[in-house]
Amino acid sequence: MTVVKFTKPPLIEVAFAIELEEEQLSSVHVGLYWQEIRDRFPDATDQEPFLENSNFSGKMLPLRRTVFISSNSTKIIQIQENFFCYNWRYKSEDEYPHFEKIFDDFLYEWNYFNNWWLDTQKENLKLAKYELTYVNLINEELGWKHPNDHAKIFTFIGSHANSVLGSPDLHDVQLVFTLPNDNGELIVQVDQRISESDEDISNILFFRLTTKSFDANKDYVNWFNLAHEYTIQTFLNLTTETIQKEWGLQ
Repeated sequence: MTVVKFTKPPLIEVAFAIELEEEQLSSVHVGLYWQEIRDRFPDATDQEPFLENSNFSGKMLPLRRTVFISSNSTKIIQIQENFFCYNWRYKSEDEYPHFEKIFDDFLYEWNYFNNWWLDTQKENLKLAKYELTYVNLINEELGWKHPNDHAKIFTFIGSHANSVLGSPDLHDVQLVFTLPNDNGELIVQVDQRISESDEDISNILFFRLTTKSFDANKDYVNWFNLAHEYTIQTFLNLTTETIQKEWGLQ
């Protein structure tokens, strides 16, 4: 497994998701499941559902997405009727864990959920797709302030895109790569946003790499390890050596 370490990485979140074949979870299931994990995830909130992951037929409104949050807010489980997601989120005072640690935590929570379902429902969950997402936030401190800085950070963006109106104020990008052997696709997104704080309003850049399987025919442990490898290699290929040095590549 490829191991890449930065002293100042832009990574702020990693998410492992498993989509189910059909709407297998009800609000009753969600409530019962929370009682099982409340010691590890004491806080919960409802959010709008991920409709793109829902097989919503129009017969009734889809179940809202329930978010369970650990006491230190670094671990999150998201549940809706056909969707399980485990998120790790970075906190500034923490050290970055290796992928193996985050992956092991995901596997523990997924296996716990899967076993709980089997014990209570006496049937296996039907898996449909897998998804791995890395979210990077690049701000002025990490080398980005304006779209003119894109070329400094990304190898797939050339020199400044100037026109009679000057350089663009917004430059969002999406790339889609197909993985070999029918393992899915990797989607790269560069999204410019505005960050507001008590003292300042500034531009920030989200750099997301999302790997999605086409189905669940492959073992999910092997698939997530493979997706991680492609994500790391793509991240290194699409970012410049200059910015990698600034981020402290070891």
